Amino acid sequence: MEENGNSVSVVMKKDIKSTKKSPHTGHRQRVIKKFMEHGLDSFAEHEVLELILFFAIPRADTNAIAHRIIDEFGSLQNVFDASAEDLTQIEGVGNNCATLISLFRAVSEYKNKLYKKNIVLQDVADYGVFCKEYFADHVDESAIMLAFDSYHRLKKVAVISTGTFKETALYAEKIMKIALTLRAPIVVIAHNHPGGKLTPSTADKILTKRLQELLQAVHIKLEDHIICNETDFTSMFERGFLDDQGGI
Repeated sequence: MEENGNSVSVVMKKDIKSTKKSPHTGHRQRVIKKFMEHGLDSFAEHEVLELILFFAIPRADTNAIAHRIIDEFGSLQNVFDASAEDLTQIEGVGNNCATLISLFRAVSEYKNKLYKKNIVLQDVADYGVFCKEYFADHVDESAIMLAFDSYHRLKKVAVISTGTFKETALYAEKIMKIALTLRAPIVVIAHNHPGGKLTPSTADKILTKRLQELLQAVHIKLEDHIICNETDFTSMFERGFLDDQGGI
């Protein structure tokens, strides 16, 4: 009887252990409930990442992992910009986790492209607001071209470069080729100065002049060159660096 009693006791202990919930279960439910009721406005950056990781890491403490990732990359935006290879270097981040983070970035970019396609931008204010919003997601200096049809409907946002304009002639030729490929009669170029001033550099001025000359030769209008930083933008057309011959 004593042996049987011990056996029953062991079985009961195993059953209790097997039905015990993970210590993280209640926390996850509270976080999800908070999101469903209030959205992300009250979430810190690591909490947003923690919530995302719930769906890639079913049992581990994603709060600790989220903190490690944010500490490594500095911000949630930098996390989304990181490569899957870099993400998997963080302790606790496997391929599924890195793929899910990359997917969030890709879905956001895809959604933005769908939303922005065929919108109409007609003047400096429209160009500036659009470009400032675009560069808000970019921590490094980069350059883009907005390609329009003859009704000022946006056909495509083409990435020209990342980094500064070190080879002005090269960028001008590249922009012209892309504009011709897209059959865009109207283009606007833009680049950002992260953490910098909006004053056009000498390279900005040279590029703008050279590009206008190239595009005029193939009957494409360069309507503006927009420069953005984190808070504002400036127009090289309004500053007088584009002449009326460009059809602006």
